[in-house]
Amino acid sequence: ISECSKLASQDKFIGYLCLCRVNRINLKTDLAILSCSKAKVKNPFSPYPHIEFAEIYTSKNKNDAALTEIEFAINIDSGNFHANLKAAELMERKNLNKSLQYYSKSLEILKKSNEPYIIGKKIYIENKISEIKSLIEKKLLEENEKRYLKCISDYKKEKNTDKSLEIIENCLSMKSKHNESVYMDYLTLLYKAEKFEEIIKLKNLEKELSKTNKSKFEEILANSYYKLSKYHEAIKIYKKLITEETYDISLLYNYANSLERSGDKINALEIYKKINTIKPSQKISEKIEDLKIEIMSDEEILEDLKIRGFVDKEKTVLLPPEKKLFLSIKLIEKNGAIKYLIERYPGYANIIWKNPSNNEDLRITLPGYNLYLKTISQKLIKAIEKEAHDPRDIFKVKDSNGFDIFDKSGNLTYEGIKCFYEYQKTNKKNWYFPHEKPQIKPQESYLNIEKETEFNNKKKEIEKLGYEEISETEYLWLLSVTNCPEDILLRAPCNIKKLDSGNGLRYFICMKEGLCNKTQMILASYITSYRSGNLQLPNTNTASNFFGKPSSSKKRFCENGKIWQGE
Repeated sequence: ISECSKLASQDKFIGYLCLCRVNRINLKTDLAILSCSKAKVKNPFSPYPHIEFAEIYTSKNKNDAALTEIEFAINIDSGNFHANLKAAELMERKNLNKSLQYYSKSLEILKKSNEPYIIGKKIYIENKISEIKSLIEKKLLEENEKRYLKCISDYKKEKNTDKSLEIIENCLSMKSKHNESVYMDYLTLLYKAEKFEEIIKLKNLEKELSKTNKSKFEEILANSYYKLSKYHEAIKIYKKLITEETYDISLLYNYANSLERSGDKINALEIYKKINTIKPSQKISEKIEDLKIEIMSDEEILEDLKIRGFVDKEKTVLLPPEKKLFLSIKLIEKNGAIKYLIERYPGYANIIWKNPSNNEDLRITLPGYNLYLKTISQKLIKAIEKEAHDPRDIFKVKDSNGFDIFDKSGNLTYEGIKCFYEYQKTNKKNWYFPHEKPQIKPQESYLNIEKETEFNNKKKEIEKLGYEEISETEYLWLLSVTNCPEDILLRAPCNIKKLDSGNGLRYFICMKEGLCNKTQMILASYITSYRSGNLQLPNTNTASNFFGKPSSSKKRFCENGKIWQGE
């Protein structure tokens, strides 16, 4: 004090500042303030009197006043270590981000200084910086959590699906990790909004979910594939989800429908049966009956037609027209033809076949079919007559897909029967006269667009090369009659084409003379013979040799897995 007083008596700035600091340390606040005030007057451009005042106010818990003084000091000398350090400490209670800035500035000044007192503060400042950063991060997390919880609350209150989805997506952007229930709510909202592609993009989310939520997510994912007509992908997941204990009708129906549309009608039938056991309905019962028909083999259909009297009992091969006839029979039976015939023609023999071992197994016979077909044909003719301008156009009408409604005998075709029942339900014209252009309905597609486009492009290409489509029945008959392994028919010189349409295989054979080779034309003759009903092999094909020398014994098209080319 004596040294400071001696300097002060000489009216020196350093003396007043020295007395201010010593008295502050000795807790003689009034004397300290007096000396600091004189120091300020003596040198108004020094930051140190302001720093001392800041320390005095801090000891009195007057932090705002202390902060005002320290800001003056920094304005005078922004590179002052003591001012920045004091500002950092004062700001800890008010603004952590600014406190961090002042601590960082202090450390920056320290690294350029050689003063022992300043250098000695290095560890203290570094620890403070680390501490402040942690506090800032914690505070940010707490604030973010509050915003997040409010966001979650807002989306739960929102009734509109689109707005609710928008809010929850904002919530998800706030955090990297979320409660599983939020994820599940988000997926549910996406499904309600029909954003199925977005759900599929999140399929890896499954790994982060508990067993219960994983199962729920897989169901949403499978249903999303189903909604997008990606049936094969949907089936893979449904197979995992569905067990004998599954009673969820909606889930079972989607699975059955996926199987049916992907071509697996046998397994689809079993699932539909289970649905009908759990919750019987006419719609599902009809679906079951339709599928039973669709999965019948040619042999079973042929046997049924023999029982009914539609074909000779000696017949061994089912022709495409006969299969279509069978479908027509089942269609009219489904729509009450049996009941109509029994009530309309009581006592008329042979219109209905009754199974001797099962009185409920009733089937329409050929006479019964002809009677009923004539009846519904006349009904549709009368309806068409009302619309026709020229009577000659009545039997030229077509359905919405461009198929003939009447055959050459004036009876309804299979398409005509469907047209009749549709007209019965709606009482609306659903046929087209020659002068009208049918509004062709696109066939229901179970392919994705790329697959369908690929198939159609290939089909157009091979049709230009003389190829025509043949039915699966014709293709199987060709395998049988030629005695050839399938790989022989599919490669040169036969080159039969087997294309995957995405909804089953389609078969094409070269049949145009001039564009097809000799071998292909021989195969074409088999198909021509089959379609004419002549199932005897053409002489050229049963000859001993197609390509060269004659042989002593007749051979089939293929012998021992190879095309026969002579002895």
